[in-house]
Amino acid sequence: SSMPQGTATATATAATKCEQTLAAADAENDASGGEGEGSLPEFPLAHIRDEYRRHFAQADEKVDRRPCVLLSTGAMCPVHKGHVDMMIRAKRAMEKNGFSVLGGWISPSHDKYVGPKMKAGGHLFAGAGHRAQCVHLATKHLDWLNVSTWESTHLDGNRWIDFDEVVDNAEKFLNSQEFVNTKCPIVVVYVCGTDHAAKCGLFRGFRKDCQGVAVVTRAGKKYDRASIKDLVFMVEEHNPECAHISSTGVRSAFASSRYY
Repeated sequence: SSMPQGTATATATAATKCEQTLAAADAENDASGGEGEGSLPEFPLAHIRDEYRRHFAQADEKVDRRPCVLLSTGAMCPVHKGHVDMMIRAKRAMEKNGFSVLGGWISPSHDKYVGPKMKAGGHLFAGAGHRAQCVHLATKHLDWLNVSTWESTHLDGNRWIDFDEVVDNAEKFLNSQEFVNTKCPIVVVYVCGTDHAAKCGLFRGFRKDCQGVAVVTRAGKKYDRASIKDLVFMVEEHNPECAHISSTGVRSAFASSRYY
């Protein structure tokens, strides 16, 4: 069956934006001598460091707002407006819950995970370098949000690294930085949708002091699962413009040239 007109229009428009981003990523990749994601930092720190030093360098245990960094993972094949919008809404939700958001990272998954997944579904596949460059370009207008390439450039032996390990590594990396006050560590907040949260047991949180979850809910559904104690938060603000955009839909639009 065909998708509703509004969904088709949103998907087609998103596909056009993604096509433009892919072309720009090609240009940047050529300009960097073909280094691709290798020219992008694993964990961009500049904005996070500056914000932390401004607000928390001299803090003690009684700070009014805890510092956090948002992190989202996924194939990002391709990244689209919905991925970026999700992070923006999560930032507002965390600020309402008493956190100071120092920055955020969108982390494309490794080719060893994305490649077989796309092949199994008969979908188009972009390598990690292209996907990282696309995220870099898609977030360029936001000073606090960047691409992280650590996940897409590392393996555990021959195994791709799962999201919880990415969160764990990001948290350890951040709190090992010289600018972080040990009395005021940074919380890494993993941003995901309700399906992923339910499948992976994330409504219970990570059960770690500096690792939280922000679950982006679906419009029209209530989730009474928030737990400040377990660092689990609900993102209940919705954006109708992005509700029906998906990477699957964009890939289908690419395949049928159904974009403008």
